[in-house]
Amino acid sequence: MARRDRTFGPKLIFVFDNYVLDTGRRELRRGHTLVSVQPQVFDLLEYLIRNRGHVVSRDDLLDAIWGGRIVSESTLATRINAARSAIGDDGESQRLIRTVPRKGIRFVGEVGEEEEEQPRTRRAAASPSGAAATAAPRVEAEHRHLTVVSCDFVGLRDLATRLDPEEFCTVIGACHVCCSQAAARWGGSVARFADDGATIHFSYPQAHEDDAERAVRAGLDLIARIKRLEAGRSIALATRIGIATSLVVLGEFSGASGNGTAQDGAAFGQAPALAAALRSVTEPDTVLIAASTHGLLGGLFEYRAVGPLALDGFPGTVPGWLITSANVAESRFDALHKTRLTPFSGREEELALLLRQWCKARAGEGQVILISGEPGIGKSRIVAHLVECITEQERYTRLLYQCSPYYRDISLYPFTAQLERYAVIASDDPPTRRLDKLEAIVAIHGPGRQSAMPLLAALLAIPAGERYPPITLTPMQQRRQTLAALLDQLEALAQRQPVLLVFEDVHWADPTSIELLDLMVERIRRLAILTLITFRPEFEPPWAGLANVGALTLQRLGPRDVQAIVAGVADGRTLPSEVMEQIVSKADGVPLFIEELTKAILTRRIGVLMSSNMEPDLETSLAAFVQGLEQLGWAEGRNVRIETRWAGGDARQIRGYAVELVALAPDVILVNGAVGMERLLEATRTIPIVFCGVPDPVGAGFVGSLARPGGNATGFTTFEYSLGSKWLELLKEIAPGVTHAAVLRDANQMAGIGQFAVIRAVAPALGVDVSAINMRDAAEIERGVVAFARSPNGGLILTGSALAVVHRDLIIALAARYKLPAVYYRRYFVNVGGLISYGYDIVDPFRRAASYADRILKGEKPADLPVQAPTKFELVINRKTANALGLTIPQTLLVTADEIIE
Repeated sequence: MARRDRTFGPKLIFVFDNYVLDTGRRELRRGHTLVSVQPQVFDLLEYLIRNRGHVVSRDDLLDAIWGGRIVSESTLATRINAARSAIGDDGESQRLIRTVPRKGIRFVGEVGEEEEEQPRTRRAAASPSGAAATAAPRVEAEHRHLTVVSCDFVGLRDLATRLDPEEFCTVIGACHVCCSQAAARWGGSVARFADDGATIHFSYPQAHEDDAERAVRAGLDLIARIKRLEAGRSIALATRIGIATSLVVLGEFSGASGNGTAQDGAAFGQAPALAAALRSVTEPDTVLIAASTHGLLGGLFEYRAVGPLALDGFPGTVPGWLITSANVAESRFDALHKTRLTPFSGREEELALLLRQWCKARAGEGQVILISGEPGIGKSRIVAHLVECITEQERYTRLLYQCSPYYRDISLYPFTAQLERYAVIASDDPPTRRLDKLEAIVAIHGPGRQSAMPLLAALLAIPAGERYPPITLTPMQQRRQTLAALLDQLEALAQRQPVLLVFEDVHWADPTSIELLDLMVERIRRLAILTLITFRPEFEPPWAGLANVGALTLQRLGPRDVQAIVAGVADGRTLPSEVMEQIVSKADGVPLFIEELTKAILTRRIGVLMSSNMEPDLETSLAAFVQGLEQLGWAEGRNVRIETRWAGGDARQIRGYAVELVALAPDVILVNGAVGMERLLEATRTIPIVFCGVPDPVGAGFVGSLARPGGNATGFTTFEYSLGSKWLELLKEIAPGVTHAAVLRDANQMAGIGQFAVIRAVAPALGVDVSAINMRDAAEIERGVVAFARSPNGGLILTGSALAVVHRDLIIALAARYKLPAVYYRRYFVNVGGLISYGYDIVDPFRRAASYADRILKGEKPADLPVQAPTKFELVINRKTANALGLTIPQTLLVTADEIIE
């Protein structure tokens, strides 16, 4: 690992291109923006710049940066490419760092030097491009909702054994450039490059309202870029993409990674781990997304549900959705409103105006209405309601042209996308099928059709084959005649029946589309067409003031209309007057804000921290909790949102997930296990917590007493002293010859100490001598059991603790080796060879926890809800183990057992 204090000479400030490399402060800046680079990458840049007059060989770099240690070719290539990416360079243009074949690399940019004491050069920031656009600034830790794209390149490692090291380095660099370009294209930032993949963040450092959509499109874009790279270099590569969204803690955290990275821009939370896990199980050239991301996308894509998936690091199964296609929705509004629309209110006059203009258009007086308003004001909603009104009355043709900020630099994108949707052209259709579909929807007749078809086919990049003569026009002629063909198609449709033409978000239209709209506005004067053009206030429409053009500016709604929308979203549920006043005040009359605020208020949030991996049935337990909520009227996706985090017993994850869940400010948190409970109480003393599987909540200081917990926590304990006497009775019943018993306990846990005391108290009446074996580690357990087994007629009793689960296999093996009948506190042990168990049903407390969560959601406080002991117990016997020990199971036990394992 490169040391942070590595120096190659006096502390200088190097100025090159639009960058400043400050070796004293160890900072790389682009203009006024700090660029985050790993220490080894900084060292590499500094070394190259200081030796810019020379070609630096591989051995030079290994000696200077890694101190002569052996480093893989892929690691070296990754650092060089990261250096290039940080300064806006790439492996193809090599504008600043140039590869000298078979010799090494050289810094070729013009560099100025300043002493550290001199005032620093501050140059104006230029517009970032290429990989530089993906560099994220160094930040202190902060909370942020993040969508994470995890990708890897299938086949890259195989190439390492077949390619020359220099060529392999070039391939890795090209893959990293593809990542950088895809991230920059869709507004993400490359957080980390690995030898055979990358991690891309969306919503950091810059957040967008559609970051989840951007992440998916970046994933699809990256797959296409790698495919083009594969074709151009005659190599076999594929890309796997996993995407997840969650609240994370962001920042730079030290620690080595597997490829020798000294420090990465890190995000701690569920999203990075889940995205990586999804990526690891998806097929090559596919995008697999988590439920958290799927819920943000609506109908913007087509999906195929997969799973439940068993993922490394996640004890339960996880649902996933495979992206099967993009751009399937006719409009963003339709895609994001797959369920019923909110009530239409406050726009009655505007709707009446649109209906009057529709009547004029039907009569052959073509009309254009310019609908303007701020985001969320309801432009698409009023169009949708107009469609509902006129659809009920008559036949007509609706044409929707949807502009997009992602495609504003693609000529005529709204028109090509509309043609493909109207013709139902699929991405996997062969060229002949695509041409067939296009021919079916072109309404132009006569000689004009023969000339229009090849132009429209060329617009959609469909080969015309031998059906139509090749186009011999100049580019300018082809452009002009293509616009004419699109106008002819519109006129032909209007001659069949009236047309409602909707041009959404024209502020994102490309210049050629605007030019075509100019021609359309003029052409439709004598056609049965109503054209609705929506846009935001910053756009200045060039058609305002024309004879057949009207304007409609949507204003914010008044309090009465706000209340009507709230009532519709509430769907019969009554909101307190003070809550209604808050919505009216905060939404400020914007319909989208009204809807989202109301949904947020009506939707309660439950956090779940599954902190322990010591229980085998956690997934079933959580399902019982969710089912219990449903029986009480809480349905996920309707009135409750459940945020689940699986920590798998990892102490670091438990702490991180506890902080993450608390930051979400849920109405209540469910947790299993004492460690998770402790971390939650460190994070919050106000959010209600319901715990399960905590053996001694009073002794641990989680609650004041079982009857009156006080504070913000209550729940269901495993603590039950009376079990001790039952265990000893069962040992005597299944092995009557036992005269002395050893109790394996955790001496640091009150439950074990208390239960041992109960066992010792009842032992004389059963004719049994009792001793204790403390469980601190495997060696102590083995020493204690071996010593105990020297005396005949012995038996074991195992009390509950995390140590018992950790050493389960050892304890069962020792009991079998020394022929000791043993009673266990849970069926978990009997399932894998233990003799007999009697303990509480692990699933039942989670089912009961749903009632406590329900009561808390309805206003009760945890402090007033008593901690409850187990009420449902189960007896399980392993007949095979009994036979191995030479024991005959009494009929009384066979009758009362909940399960006999054969």
